[in-house]
Amino acid sequence: MSESPEPRRRQLPYDRPNDRWICGDADRGHACPFGPTLHGICSRQADCQPLRKDGRWVCGRAVCFGGPCADGPNANGECGGPVRNCTPRARMRWSRSRTILAAVGLTLGLLIVCLTVARRETTISPGPLSSNHATLLDGHGQGQRCSACHASATGGPSHWFASLIRTTPTPVPAQSQLCLDCHQEQFSEFALHAHGVSPLTLTALQMPADTETTEVSLTSDGNMFQTRSHEGSHERQLACSTCHHEHQGDQLKSFRLTNDQCASCHQQPFATFP
Repeated sequence: MSESPEPRRRQLPYDRPNDRWICGDADRGHACPFGPTLHGICSRQADCQPLRKDGRWVCGRAVCFGGPCADGPNANGECGGPVRNCTPRARMRWSRSRTILAAVGLTLGLLIVCLTVARRETTISPGPLSSNHATLLDGHGQGQRCSACHASATGGPSHWFASLIRTTPTPVPAQSQLCLDCHQEQFSEFALHAHGVSPLTLTALQMPADTETTEVSLTSDGNMFQTRSHEGSHERQLACSTCHHEHQGDQLKSFRLTNDQCASCHQQPFATFP
């Protein structure tokens, strides 16, 4: 005698991951087989639902809720059993999207507030200036403090955003000229070259020290220095901010350099200065 065929299992509806809401079983933690509606409303439904099988009506339910029901439908065609309370829950994808949108909106809101307040330049300042440079701002109003030293700070907030997202930095002459306007009597014509001397002079000073101690270290393209502004070309210039940093506190001495700053350009290490 052949075994009777296994009854067909009731499948849950197709899961639509792009929907914002899902109906969840508040008691058991399972997803409800029906709903939600387009408005995110979940209905109260019994575990057992009437199904037509082999020409007659039976009560069935999803496998995850217990499989076939023991009793059939009543005279009204309804199936008994416990009624589950399905509550709408936001899908994880929709919850993450709302969180990201809220974070972006909050960030933009804070930026707008910071750029529209009266003391906006003080609000976005990365830190206090050194004591010497701080005295230069005494004659500038609140709206001109940044532009006194930063060429990219001119033009208002719209220009500031453009400076943040563009891939090319502010040209060296445009930015460093603001520094030279105050220090023009202290530097020579080679102020924007490494160590304030001509590239040819720098090479001449470096070569004897190298040849007496060790072999000259060359980069992959045959140059002695890692920074191209050290080459023997008068067209290559260094920005003042390459070596002299600001906004580090009022006790900062911007003319003092750390070993790490020197090592960022000098490929060959040395123990003392010549």
